[in-house]
Amino acid sequence: MTAPAAPVQAIILVDDDANILGIMARIVGFVAMGYDVIPVASAQEALTAMDGRTVPLVITDYNMPEMNGLALLAEVKQRSPNTVVALVTAYASADLQRQAWQLGASYMLPKPMTIEQIEQVVQEVLGITPNQ
Repeated sequence: MTAPAAPVQAIILVDDDANILGIMARIVGFVAMGYDVIPVASAQEALTAMDGRTVPLVITDYNMPEMNGLALLAEVKQRSPNTVVALVTAYASADLQRQAWQLGASYMLPKPMTIEQIEQVVQEVLGITPNQ
């Protein structure tokens, strides 16, 4: 009898802006070699992408149609409490930050974010030592 295959490890990126999503996917793919990097344009697609996978990290935009980043954060944490969620927003406020922390966000990134900020989050979550 064959043991069931281990779930595929994936990092899910969520943004309704295709340009930002493409840039994030390239950066994360470079840093997180060996992980599936799944860029999606909506929160619902992100939740579907979680099925059957181990997801150590979700990086999501806050301002999206249908389901915003806070609602996605809450749903991700309900399904997978150990998944780290980084919320990206151009609309940072003390109230938004408080809500995000209460729902279990581990990171809040400003939009536009830098390559270094994305790399740092991925490296910290996956335990990757940066190249010197």
